[in-house]
Amino acid sequence: MSKQKVSTFLGGTSSIVLPVRHYLYFDVKNSYFQETWSQSIVTTDSMKFVVDCMLGKLARWLRILGCDTIYNPSLTLHDLLMISNQRGAVFLTRRKSISDTIASKYVFMINHEQFNEQLREVVDHFKLDVETTLFTRCTKCNIEVLAIEKSQAKGKISERSYMGFNEFFECPSCGSIYWGGSHRNNTLKKLHQILKRDSS
Repeated sequence: MSKQKVSTFLGGTSSIVLPVRHYLYFDVKNSYFQETWSQSIVTTDSMKFVVDCMLGKLARWLRILGCDTIYNPSLTLHDLLMISNQRGAVFLTRRKSISDTIASKYVFMINHEQFNEQLREVVDHFKLDVETTLFTRCTKCNIEVLAIEKSQAKGKISERSYMGFNEFFECPSCGSIYWGGSHRNNTLKKLHQILKRDSS
C-alpha cells in the first residue's frame, strides 16, 4: 500500500493521552499477542478504530455510535495495521496471531463470536459514549453527516418520508440521506437491548 493511498484515510489530528487501559500488543518477532497495561496515546477527542475484515457488522454499529471507524474488507492486514499505527487507532480483530512485518501499537482482540457480545465488549472496555454522537456518521463512508435543508432531500428519498419529517442529514462523500423514523427507532431499541439498557 503506497503512502499516498494511506494518506486518504488520515486527517489533521492532535494527540491526547488516554487513561491507563488494557491492550494486547503484537510481538512481531515471536508472532503472538502479549497483554500489556500502559498509558496509550490516541488521536483526537474520540476513539478511533480500524476494524478487521471479519468484523463488518461491528464496524457498522460503531459508526452508528459515532465512532471514527475504518473498515474496508479489500485492504490487506498489512494495510490495516499501517493505518492503525498512523491514525493512532485501536485495531479490532478476532485473530489469535498475526504474521506480518508491521506491529500495531494498539490492538484489542475481540473474544466473542456473537455480534451482540462483541459490541458490548468494545463499548464496556473503552467506556464509549453511546448517546452523544449517535447517528452522526455515515454508516457506509464513516464521514460525519451534515444537516441539510428539507428541500435538498426532495427527490432523493420517498415522498412519504419527505413529507413526514423535517430534519435531514446528508453524507458529503456518498450523498446518502439520513432522517428519523421507524428505522432509527428500531436501531435505538436494538442498541438498548444489546447493551441491556432500559428503553424507557
